[in-house]
Amino acid sequence: MTEADILPELKGRLVQFLDYVGLERGLADNTAEAYKRDSSRYLVVLTDLGVEKFEVVTQSEVSSLINLLGDVALESSSLARNLTTVRMFHRLLFSEGYTLADPTEHFKPPNWVANCKEVTRPSILGPS
Repeated sequence: MTEADILPELKGRLVQFLDYVGLERGLADNTAEAYKRDSSRYLVVLTDLGVEKFEVVTQSEVSSLINLLGDVALESSSLARNLTTVRMFHRLLFSEGYTLADPTEHFKPPNWVANCKEVTRPSILGPS
């Protein structure tokens, strides 16, 4: 499955997130591009899992992404950035009223992640 297979509703929120990351957060171009890759990868995983709407995403789907990234032996800094991207994405969806809950709010990464690098909630997202 590729980015072209992402459902239109999910892709529409991706565009909104990328605008938020690029314009409102004022991130550097390289960082914004990394967030684009990370969020697109996440939506491909969601699509592959059969998710059609963000309202049904749970911690299980987030774990699926993290486990996939572990399977491909992603570097710890990239793993941390991916989790940060997913958290930012869901925080935006929740704050804009697209979802009733943020599945990453109390998300605890699998134990093996601790061996890579501590993955924390970034300060730009506010308190956990």
